[in-house]
Amino acid sequence: MLWIGVIGGLLIAQSTFWEYARMRPDFNFLVEPWAMRGTEMVHGSISLAIGLGLVAALFVVSQKFSEETITSAAVAGGLGVLSVVIVAIFADRQLAITFNFIVQAMLAVVGTIVLYRIATGVVGEDRWTGFVPFASLVGSAAVSFILAFPVLGGVTVDISPGGAFAMLVAAMLALSLSGEPRELAANRMLVMLAFAAILGLGLQAGAIRQTLIDAQAAGDFGAPADYQDSQITSGYFWAQIGALMVFVSAVAQWAKRRDHILNVRRARRQREAAEASAREIQEALEAAGLAGVTSSAPTAPSAPDAGASDDDNVYRGEA
Repeated sequence: MLWIGVIGGLLIAQSTFWEYARMRPDFNFLVEPWAMRGTEMVHGSISLAIGLGLVAALFVVSQKFSEETITSAAVAGGLGVLSVVIVAIFADRQLAITFNFIVQAMLAVVGTIVLYRIATGVVGEDRWTGFVPFASLVGSAAVSFILAFPVLGGVTVDISPGGAFAMLVAAMLALSLSGEPRELAANRMLVMLAFAAILGLGLQAGAIRQTLIDAQAAGDFGAPADYQDSQITSGYFWAQIGALMVFVSAVAQWAKRRDHILNVRRARRQREAAEASAREIQEALEAAGLAGVTSSAPTAPSAPDAGASDDDNVYRGEA
């Protein structure tokens, strides 16, 4: 599935060489330019940067070292920084963000999920029973909603697009790092960034059409056409198809790595249980004065063979 994502990222990048916007076929007046490729507008550069960035992210996340907890968190942070840099380069218009009910509700929900996941890791699976999960959920929701509504209610902030996206990336990074298994932080971050790429590239449609109209107005050929006489075309759709392929590939990588990690953990627990059982039987035989009669006692499975595949080790642990 990695190569599906790589092909998708390259489709996004190469879409800049296709037409992004053109006039409708039934438009009966002469205007200049009649159509624009991605190479003639900033939106093509955005697609190129997003496509190449996603290809690089796919290769890094697919590497073995990104399965480690610390390195996975570092990779997730690096992907977030890269995405913020891309947005900051191409978007320079100031934004006025008002923390209305919708924004506050989104922040409260994200905060609740993050705090609940953190509580799960702090308490531990052994004590995560009875009233503890419900109490943790209520406490997480209370803290999040208090911070989101009474504290941020009605506040308006003037911020750059890069700063606004940095806030969004911070929320995504918190979700990625707080989830289990922790080794999948980089994969979760990649999935969310691929979905953000789908939304970002898709929401460019109106701006792409307006760019064509603005180019006509800036020229000396004559009066520009109206916005409704323009349309998006092949380059835009190539970018959308590529982003969807990257998203599918990222989800597939996450699912495959998650199954592998859970299988290895299950095999490890079974091996530890077998070793503990063997020790208990040996101690019981020694206590009964039958230390020499040990041939019938079950033995713990051997340690995973370094030369064997992961699946072989998992099945050996389940035997």
